[in-house]
Amino acid sequence: DNVARNGGCARVAELNWGDEAHIEALGRGSFEVVLATDVICHQEADVMELLTRTIAQLLRPGGVGLVCYEFRDDWLTASYFQDAARAAGLHVDSESLPAPEELDDDFFLYTLRKG
Repeated sequence: DNVARNGGCARVAELNWGDEAHIEALGRGSFEVVLATDVICHQEADVMELLTRTIAQLLRPGGVGLVCYEFRDDWLTASYFQDAARAAGLHVDSESLPAPEELDDDFFLYTLRKG
């Protein structure tokens, strides 16, 4: 409803990270914004490489990937993610987000920029 009132185009689609057919079907290099949530949690380095490479392939030049997640004391996966994003040619910024007091974990937002 908000998109209809204010213009723009939003869509949601299934995407297997690293799947070239999915990337082509969605439109390689055609997205201004790619949004992902809760995808960084106890993953191996190769999984983070697939995720970040897929985001990089979908973004148009100047595009932005927004990846938000709840930090669950998993420094290793966060490190894998940041290293993989940089290796995929993305500039990485991160920020802590406010969380409800009743939650023990912190929330982070990664902003990935494609040059």
